[in-house]
Amino acid sequence: MVVCTGRQHAFDMYNEIRKWDDDLPGCGFGVLIAFSGTLKDEHTTLEFTEAQLNGFSERRLPEMFGYVKADDPQARKRNQDEYRILVVADKYQTGFDQPLLCGMYVDKPLTGVAAVQTLSRLNRIHPLKTQDDVRILDFANDAHKIQASFLPWFSRTIAEPTDPNLLYDRQHKVMEFGLLRESEMESFIRVLADAGPGLLPAAAEKALHARLHHYLEPALERFAGLGTVDQENFREALENFTRMYAMVAQIIDWGDPDLERLYQYGRVLLIRLPGRPQVSVDIGDADLSHYRVEKTGQYNVSLTMTDTGSGSGDGMVRGYASDGGIHREPEIRPLSEIIGELNDRFGFGLGSSDEILVYQAVSGLVQDPKAHQVGLMNDEARFGQVADDKLDDIVADNAERNTEFIKHYFDNPEFQQAVKEAARKRAYKIITDPARDEALARLRAEMARETGGTTP
Repeated sequence: MVVCTGRQHAFDMYNEIRKWDDDLPGCGFGVLIAFSGTLKDEHTTLEFTEAQLNGFSERRLPEMFGYVKADDPQARKRNQDEYRILVVADKYQTGFDQPLLCGMYVDKPLTGVAAVQTLSRLNRIHPLKTQDDVRILDFANDAHKIQASFLPWFSRTIAEPTDPNLLYDRQHKVMEFGLLRESEMESFIRVLADAGPGLLPAAAEKALHARLHHYLEPALERFAGLGTVDQENFREALENFTRMYAMVAQIIDWGDPDLERLYQYGRVLLIRLPGRPQVSVDIGDADLSHYRVEKTGQYNVSLTMTDTGSGSGDGMVRGYASDGGIHREPEIRPLSEIIGELNDRFGFGLGSSDEILVYQAVSGLVQDPKAHQVGLMNDEARFGQVADDKLDDIVADNAERNTEFIKHYFDNPEFQQAVKEAARKRAYKIITDPARDEALARLRAEMARETGGTTP
């Protein structure tokens, strides 16, 4: 991802990268651009949209950017283009979930939560992606300012505590299948440790892979002897363990070599297990011919508890839950509770009919195509820029339901802002929920309960 300051900057960058793509036959790294609205090029006065430049609709961009020929058994027949670079201008910097993303070029000043959200696009996990694969080349920001932006989210992070027993429970679930042997895992780890860090010559790397596979092969043979259901249950158990261990290991040193051994062995075994298409990333052939690096300094922006200070804010992250997933965010408060708070704050005596209007506001936002698209691609703040204007229209369209509410809404800016904030938060939560239809159904059911009948 190449992060630019604006649409014109992104357009110029996009064109320059495309020239390199044309001048380097065989590399085929493919370039896409993402921006909102229409761009009038200052050099030619021609107007362009994202869809016109990319050759497909904005909605299809995440799918097209995520396509990898090496993962597609029908790649030769399909002959689909592959894109490895995405140039963005105020888009896809929040909420974009692409596990293959491993590099970012930043040519835009980033501060505060914008820095955290943008750089965190690289945090998504992938079976063949490690922390060592992630790189950020920043041309516009000071290392210490980036560190300061992350500090509030590090120093006072709120999360449900992870029960230490959960990790051992997952280890037990993996081992109870009887597929893995401690001696094979120990030999695998010993070979891996002997190789040491860094790249190996091609012949040495091939020999290393052969030795590692020697200790994976018995487990693969035992896996092949399981029934289909047991195969999937084992795969799921191993995935749950490696995913949880990877998260916990970033925070604390667990200090248990058995867990570390199972993690190192298990994450490689998962890639080799048959039954699902293997995920791979083909980086092609590359010959580095011209490159100039000017070192401006060497910085350590890692954070420790001594960096926190007393003025840092609160961040929120999700911990692991006992059901195998992550702790869910607290349920959004019922609309009746929101109406009660508005009554306490403004003393208007709002009732169920006013609650229905708030419901209409939330439902209208969720089902509005433009608001829905903005919500999916952006954070709540940017969603609010579109949602707030739309809310005025929705409330006005339902004016006949409650003239008293409408009067308060348009005559009292503070009340209007409070209603907008409540409706915007609930709508954004539903839009970004993977089970969107279920979340909307829960809202309808809540409304029916509160009003004693069907929702409008």
